[in-house]
Amino acid sequence: MKTLGKILAFSSCVIVAAVFWLALIGFSNVRFFNNTNVTTTTNLDDKFDEYCLQQYVKYGKHTINSSHNRGIILRIDDVQAYQRISRRDVTIKMVNEILSRNMSVVLGVIPSPEIKDDMITRNFLVGISNNSNVEIAQHGYLHTENEFMNESYSDARTQIDAGYNNIIKYLHVYPITFIPPYNVYNDDTEQALIDEGFTILSSGRNESSFGNITKLGFDEETKVTGNDDLVPVSEILKGCNKSLSEKNICVIMIHPQDYAGNRTINESKFKKFEELLDGINTLVNTTTFKSL
Repeated sequence: MKTLGKILAFSSCVIVAAVFWLALIGFSNVRFFNNTNVTTTTNLDDKFDEYCLQQYVKYGKHTINSSHNRGIILRIDDVQAYQRISRRDVTIKMVNEILSRNMSVVLGVIPSPEIKDDMITRNFLVGISNNSNVEIAQHGYLHTENEFMNESYSDARTQIDAGYNNIIKYLHVYPITFIPPYNVYNDDTEQALIDEGFTILSSGRNESSFGNITKLGFDEETKVTGNDDLVPVSEILKGCNKSLSEKNICVIMIHPQDYAGNRTINESKFKKFEELLDGINTLVNTTTFKSL
């Protein structure tokens, strides 16, 4: 089905291309998709290539169902530009620790415009983006409080599209998974995500359903908001065992700041993260949303 979708996507591009070139003969100016003015052949080529690539990726995306593979998903939220040095160091150390064990990770990247100028974060993410064990997901747009809780369809789609385009432009990745800030969203946001081509929505605790968009929320978390202490590793593993027995998947929500001190990594807390990875390795393989 994936191959057929990709063939159909490119076939549609070929058909559309023929129509465009015929139209170009009779018109010196053409209006491309999304009301973008194009006045030269070069600009038309650039826009058309971008359109075809997006159609290839979106229509070639897989769909998943309840028979997906068994595994644990490490979902690290709040990966962002210009984090405090301690948080950025934690993020990099966490990812390197995961990959050194040949484990998988999903990085929820906040795609605010600042991502363009933070070359340390950009270079790190671009450098690992081709690793098959890494999935870069879109974590909202600006990550304001409850960003998508009360948005209209139009506003939600505008923000989703802005973040999506930033990830494509600056990280060279086409995300298929959306993680709403604070794990909240409304029906208009869900429809906007479907219309934007996202196939997976990962949000609140125990959310799980399969339809026009697959919903796989977190099952366990490494720290409860408002608590000073981390959730005990044994408790996380026990909860994951239960989720694995019920639906084959356990999503663990993680935030880099939970393992950061004021200026450096909190080494004692980070040892708990390493302990968690060791425990997961005794249970089951890790995976990503895109690999399901």
